Amino acid sequence: MYTRREGIKEGGDAATCGLIKLPAYCLSILLQTEPNQEKTRSSIMVWPFSSPERTSVSEDELLDLRGKVAIVTGGNSGIGYATVRVLARRGAKVYLAARSEERARAALAQLADEQRNAPGSTVPYGEVEWLKLDLSDIRQTKAAAEEVIRKEKRLDILVNNAAIGNVPYTYTADGLLEIMVVNHISPFLFTLTLLPLLQQTATSDPAADVRIVNLSSDAHTFAPHVSTFIGDEALNKHYEDTWLGHFRTYGYTKLANILFTSELARRLSSSSSSPNSSNITTLSVHPGNVSTPGSQQVTNTVPYLGWLTTRLSAWMSTTPKEGAYTSLFAAAHPEVKQNREKYNGVYLVPVGKVGKISENAQDERLARELWETTERKMKELGAL
Repeated sequence: MYTRREGIKEGGDAATCGLIKLPAYCLSILLQTEPNQEKTRSSIMVWPFSSPERTSVSEDELLDLRGKVAIVTGGNSGIGYATVRVLARRGAKVYLAARSEERARAALAQLADEQRNAPGSTVPYGEVEWLKLDLSDIRQTKAAAEEVIRKEKRLDILVNNAAIGNVPYTYTADGLLEIMVVNHISPFLFTLTLLPLLQQTATSDPAADVRIVNLSSDAHTFAPHVSTFIGDEALNKHYEDTWLGHFRTYGYTKLANILFTSELARRLSSSSSSPNSSNITTLSVHPGNVSTPGSQQVTNTVPYLGWLTTRLSAWMSTTPKEGAYTSLFAAAHPEVKQNREKYNGVYLVPVGKVGKISENAQDERLARELWETTERKMKELGAL
């Protein structure tokens, strides 16, 4: 049965993971359950206090994006909004992709107000346009991508930022688990539908620099061991109907983001039909510990520890502006193009640093199975 939930978060719930991994770990101890790997333990306990080489990304460091076109999903709030803002300030035409027209229009008005009152940029401010995108509906997702193809002759940057987090288990009209649809299946479909335009942009100029950025999360390390992604059950897989089970399911979808990214990079690199696919760089990103209303809602609902985790999250977190640093590095920093072999297909953590991933996320067989299963299902439903 299809269940429509109001208020799907469109700002990238990867931001919540760092704030709730520690309480999730504590809760697993209370409930006598275990994370899937030792790597998970060190990631949970150490990462928030580590010292990455780069601590920020300034606008002036980024490429001049005049004449380029970008899409940011979930661009009306949080990390997505901060990403849209900076890409536009660097001169790109940006599609702010979001489900709610009211929220999108409010974001556009806020951007215009900030433009009027902000210090002058070194490049003219790019146009920002709303693109209706409902990731819980695969057919509308397909239509949104096709709208961009009709309107644009190029697409240089795609940031798949939007996601939902710890939510009750609901299903779409197609009988698919909604969190998997929003977090993996629809971004997969959106990207593949746009891929010919991205490839056209990459082949139009030997110096082209096309980026595909998928927001993932360190929460992927909390997904229990996955043996296969073959079959429809892999797309509907979820864990126990508890707070911790919901978090594990969220981690499972974030694992899918990393596997999709690495498999896309492999397929593009080996593609003989697109000789300049080497001009396309794909990356997955963990934004860090970012404070948003959505993350606070999640920490408040932690069983027994809600009051504590909410206070801990406020202490450990950064702002959405800071949370966007790694997305912006992936999308528009010249270092990525200069060192493409280093960055293509990898997982970045704040700020612009290649991060460690779980054994599941390193498994090329799982990545291939996930791709083939998702592609087959989309063809079966008439979306590809």
